Amino acid sequence: MRMSTDHALPNRLFGLCRIGFYLSLLLFFYGTLFPFTFDLSYQGLSEAWSNAGRVPYWDTARGRIHSLPDMASNVLLTVPLGFFGFLRFGQKRNRLRIAGWFVSGFLLGLLSEIVQLGIASRLSGITDALNNGLGMFLGAFIAAVCGSKILDLLSGSLFDKQMTGFLILAAIVTTTMLLPLDFGLDVSHIKSSIKALLANPWESGIPIDGGWILMAEFMLIGGMTGTMKRKQKKLILFAFLLPVMLEPAQLLVESHAPSVRDLAMNIAGVAGGFVSVRYIPCAARPITGFVLMNIALIAEGLGPYHFGRPSRFEWIPLVEYYNQTTGIALNDALSGILSYALLAALWPRWAVILWAALLASAIEATQIFIPARFAGITDVVIAAIGAWAGCGLAKANISAAENGMGIQDYQK
Repeated sequence: MRMSTDHALPNRLFGLCRIGFYLSLLLFFYGTLFPFTFDLSYQGLSEAWSNAGRVPYWDTARGRIHSLPDMASNVLLTVPLGFFGFLRFGQKRNRLRIAGWFVSGFLLGLLSEIVQLGIASRLSGITDALNNGLGMFLGAFIAAVCGSKILDLLSGSLFDKQMTGFLILAAIVTTTMLLPLDFGLDVSHIKSSIKALLANPWESGIPIDGGWILMAEFMLIGGMTGTMKRKQKKLILFAFLLPVMLEPAQLLVESHAPSVRDLAMNIAGVAGGFVSVRYIPCAARPITGFVLMNIALIAEGLGPYHFGRPSRFEWIPLVEYYNQTTGIALNDALSGILSYALLAALWPRWAVILWAALLASAIEATQIFIPARFAGITDVVIAAIGAWAGCGLAKANISAAENGMGIQDYQK
């Protein structure tokens, strides 16, 4: 079964898939080959080969299986490659075709591991290549099972425009609150989180940090429900219950902990957006949400508002993630991409990509004077990528509405 590309809608969406594939490929090589300091001497290569992990999924030096977070990160790294690659370069759903993406991911990972032999700070291993293949297979499998429906949802042709916006916004909020998605059922962790919650429910003395962006997003959800008809009471009720459900769920996220302060801010956001739109109907415009997200991004970026002597600005993209755990890096990157994607989707103009980069640049330049923050080019790159994705999807949504057809309508 192939998808036709004779119409504007598929061309636009498949163009996004193509760009997403090549961008994912670029990020893969960047993430696996950083910091690009090569030692190609015979002694260096011999030492790297002797230390390479040639036993799959077993750390011979420590006498146990490899680190689960490290293995998960290598799987997640290639999921976008398999997803975008399958949608762009072939949609045959037979098992052999999908299995081929595992082989492609494994060979790509193997190439990366071979090159890593020349990077003194990296440790090569067959496990990473196998996990890269597994990630690409999972991405292709997801695309084969529900890829067209995901594109239809994102393009606004699966549901009506209002419902599409509500579901995507709810998904963004849910993902942001549960990042970095490191779920666990560690009883001791849950007990310590509850103990900390009871000791300091309002998190006094702790900066709000990303709470401003979440509050703004919940305000957008509240405003969206405020424009719905009264017969859609279930969605309105769901909007108010969403923060109540998500905040306790953070007990299961090992890197997060629930907070009464955050819960109050999110409920206030939903209520504020709902009431504002009901009593000020002219406020129910995308440009209002665009301004609101700008304010939230600035408020979050300049916290904790303690200024001091200027520090160094890091010009190498993603360098700070090299010294962070996978969870923290994933949280920072994805939350930034989602926030700027939403910003661009609220005002879908290609010029917004430039605006997002300029806004992030201004925030990062100011962070030089905030000792608690790390100023660098990374957030500017993330802002541009997020804005590009949000603008592209929003334009595809508009095109879908004009054509009145979805991806599946073009399949033959």
